[in-house]
Amino acid sequence: MGYFPVFFDISSKDILVVGAGEVATRRVLTLIEFCGNIHVISPSITPILRELFEANKISYSQKKFCKEDIISPFLVLATTDDKDLNQEIVNICKQKNILVNNACDRKSCDFYFPAIAVIGLILSQKKEY
Repeated sequence: MGYFPVFFDISSKDILVVGAGEVATRRVLTLIEFCGNIHVISPSITPILRELFEANKISYSQKKFCKEDIISPFLVLATTDDKDLNQEIVNICKQKNILVNNACDRKSCDFYFPAIAVIGLILSQKKEY
């Protein structure tokens, strides 16, 4: 079964990002152009994410992830540097029918996170997982 390219209106959707390193930062910077409801959970964050949090562009919980953190987001990005934790996040999301992307394992992703290029009115994407 292959992946079908599709565009979702995520402007009012809740997105959860678990982890706050360089991968998470890149993905948040892309998502923020399309969504204003991004919540990051991590014991620490990059300076860029800190600036976004302080400017009220994202919300942030300074803590370790626990399964109760996944309530009902539209999608979840598992972007920690812990492969086992990322897989746990994937398993929780699959049980709850929540779309999930695992930055460490392409095979467990419900969707790939694309690199985006906006040129005038043309929106293009390049596959990244």
